[in-house]
Amino acid sequence: AVRAAYNRWEELELGIVNKVTKGSNPWTEHYSAVMAEVPDPDDPSTQLNRALIDVLASADRVYIAGEAGSHCVKATTEHIVDNFGAQSLSKLVLITDCMSAVAGFEPQYEAFLRDMGARGLQTAKSFDIAPELLANARR
Repeated sequence: AVRAAYNRWEELELGIVNKVTKGSNPWTEHYSAVMAEVPDPDDPSTQLNRALIDVLASADRVYIAGEAGSHCVKATTEHIVDNFGAQSLSKLVLITDCMSAVAGFEPQYEAFLRDMGARGLQTAKSFDIAPELLANARR
């Protein structure tokens, strides 16, 4: 459904969705879309994706959702936060009803949400942000 939606947007707007891949190096884990947990100095795809951080930093608001809030979304968000300026953290919004923990890892997910809130990130439900997303889609 997500692919169909962005394909439709690309066709209507004649734009290109920026797709970020991860996990191409089998010798290191890559939960995060920003960088591997243990970057391989010989593989740029495992290093900090500064270009992605810069694109996110230029946005007015960044909505974060996906699976799983206890692993991939958690690692990606933590890497973004660690490489964002502290003054920009309030533009990051975790859409909590569009992510969940891997079964058995709910305590880690809850701790992640608390930690990110303490660092200045906002949380929202999809219903709350839908009007803004729809308005932006019409621009």
